[in-house]
Amino acid sequence: MLRNYLKIALRNLRKHPAYTGINVFGLSLGLAAALLIFLYARNELTYDRTHENAERIYIAYKERVTPTGVQATYDTWVPLLDRMRADLPGIAGGARALETDMWVQQGERKFEEVITYADPSYLNLFTFPFVRGNPEDPLPDENSVVVSEAVAQKYFGEADPLGQVLTLDFERDYTVTGVMETLPLNSTEQPAIVVPLSSAPWYDEVQEEWGSSFISTYLLLDENTAVADLEARFPALVESIWDAETAGRTNFKLLPLLEAHDTFTGNRKYAFILLAVALVTILIACINFINLATARSLERAKEVGMRKVLGARRGQLVRQFLAEAALLGLGALVLGLALAQLILPTFNRLYELDLRLNLLAEPFLLPALLVMALAAGLLSGAYPAFFLARFRPVASLRGKLAQSP
Repeated sequence: MLRNYLKIALRNLRKHPAYTGINVFGLSLGLAAALLIFLYARNELTYDRTHENAERIYIAYKERVTPTGVQATYDTWVPLLDRMRADLPGIAGGARALETDMWVQQGERKFEEVITYADPSYLNLFTFPFVRGNPEDPLPDENSVVVSEAVAQKYFGEADPLGQVLTLDFERDYTVTGVMETLPLNSTEQPAIVVPLSSAPWYDEVQEEWGSSFISTYLLLDENTAVADLEARFPALVESIWDAETAGRTNFKLLPLLEAHDTFTGNRKYAFILLAVALVTILIACINFINLATARSLERAKEVGMRKVLGARRGQLVRQFLAEAALLGLGALVLGLALAQLILPTFNRLYELDLRLNLLAEPFLLPALLVMALAAGLLSGAYPAFFLARFRPVASLRGKLAQSP
């Protein structure tokens, strides 16, 4: 029986290609637009969640209290991490990092790159999957370097990068000991070339220096550490390093890694606004879809009458109209997914994103889209299914919309 309903539904849709095309394309365009908006919003709202310990990672920063207000700065002192771990409870680990531009050479290849000087623990604090090398001991000595897949391809092509040598700043050679997998673009940390912080030519001069702050300090807190309790100890720490006067005009703070991107860009509120726009877009597309289907249903009164004369029961007519509506909804969903996939590369290029439509990685996305498409289709079929099916056969054939009692 179902097969028969579908066959008749397809026949009716083919008989009216303009109506079918306009209705399906309109809904599919709305679904595609909403899907792209959703992917962008999700990208913003899941920043840095690729790191396994993201909820426990914090960025240490300071607020300078001045006569004109409070100024937040995210540069810290080289010895700060060791001092915090020694004096404060609840800190499970940490790392320091500094990015700088430097010339990198390998054979005849020479490019200016962004180099990350970092503690070896930096590569374990954050989740940087390795495709080559030992992630447990990524920087075994001061002459080691870990590179991204893009850098490995750039300098070594298809050759094995492990054991190869990169020369930094035309002075010091580093041996490649690891290759990191390419990270999603919604990760704040995007290191390309990582070398030990202790190998920096200026490290010995600043490792105990409290006069100049220029490095980033990341902390991994114990699972049960209360951030507010830890921050309450900071004034005493500042006073022990400098003096009471400095402690009075310096506020030490911890910024959660998961809040960092929004703190620097303010994009989270726009992501929620866009999600509301996506919802409105789908609603408008569904309303247009329903209106077109309802308007056309008025043309089918004689068809309903003829079927009743030939013996069709009301329940059969209801199922027939709903089958046609469901087919339209499913067709719109398939076309909408295809349109989104087609537009996505251009969308990524225009906004410098790396969004991907992977329905298997989003177990709730396909069911949600399926429910929306079917709901729109079934709602559009509700009028002909439950209203036209009640027409009296003789009145319907005469063009009068009299209902059966």
